[in-house]
Amino acid sequence: MLGHDYPQDLLPGFAPLLDGYRIAVNEIDGIELQAMYEEAGFLYEQKRKMLGSNLALVRANWDRALRSPDDLFTLVYCSDERGAWAAITLWRAAEHTYALTSLVSNGKNPYVTRAAVVAGYRHLSDAGAQFRSSWFRPGHPVAADFAHRVAEDRDNTTVVDLDYCPYRPGGDLRYPEIDVERLDGSLSDDHLRLVAEARGALYAPAAQLTGPDARWDELDRIWGRCGLRRYQVPLAASVRGRLVGLALCQRGPFGINPSLLENKCDLVLDHTADPAVLRKAAAALLHRTREVYRDYPGAPVPVMSAPRTTRVLTGLGLHPTRKYAEIITTRRGFRHACQAVCDSYSDRTQQRRRSA
Repeated sequence: MLGHDYPQDLLPGFAPLLDGYRIAVNEIDGIELQAMYEEAGFLYEQKRKMLGSNLALVRANWDRALRSPDDLFTLVYCSDERGAWAAITLWRAAEHTYALTSLVSNGKNPYVTRAAVVAGYRHLSDAGAQFRSSWFRPGHPVAADFAHRVAEDRDNTTVVDLDYCPYRPGGDLRYPEIDVERLDGSLSDDHLRLVAEARGALYAPAAQLTGPDARWDELDRIWGRCGLRRYQVPLAASVRGRLVGLALCQRGPFGINPSLLENKCDLVLDHTADPAVLRKAAAALLHRTREVYRDYPGAPVPVMSAPRTTRVLTGLGLHPTRKYAEIITTRRGFRHACQAVCDSYSDRTQQRRRSA
């Protein structure tokens, strides 16, 4: 397994928080990672149901990506001498964007968990990440507290609420008045404006939509070096020349994120459009996603929608099963984000001591 050294000059000031702990990077395989997730309760019943009979495929994808020399998938593991451990994963979501996700621990020492997060940010810095993205459940008090503190750095962070709406492609569908186009080149100013209005100013640059490689051809080539794929297919829906919606279809190795967000379809709709038109546009976009997710292993396509347009999807028979929030931070915000997490741990520890 590959390992990495941690230069002491990255995110200076946080290095002492790692003293006394063993930090290991990519020292396990897919079977061991699954066992860790099970011990921590991360692979709960609903998540196992989502993965279905594809756990062997998921483990194989983990193994391939963990062995990649291109920092495609990284597990940072932290432990102490008393048996406490915590781990966090990072995977390359776009060419210069890494997802920092799946923080798990055995709950024996919160400071080990804090050290794992700090080590994760140090790895992001070492890898040259320009953006960090994460998804969390707003109802989770610890994750919500982290996000609230991180989001105080408004110049470098954006947080957007999302609904997770599973979609199973249906039969034939025809709306002649809806023009759905597959975007193979750069996105136009109108496309980017709609994305910014729906998902915030950082989404487009983090998803590499602002340059000529919106399909992630170079990223796909990099993932291909370890036998995997990661690419993006943007679809645009227009009515009489007016842009009313986008479907940003992401494809990646199944289960790299056990919530399947590596294959999410971000549905971006113009909420100011006529509701009847918007419903047809959403249906037409989702219908075209059949081409992109044709070989998607037996699970519903994970469609992500902003709450104010989810009502359009419920009218089509799609219903949100989970609430998420996506948080994106620029490289300039890594220091603040790391400090925010540390402050959150310190404050909660003090609260527990006062309550004891």
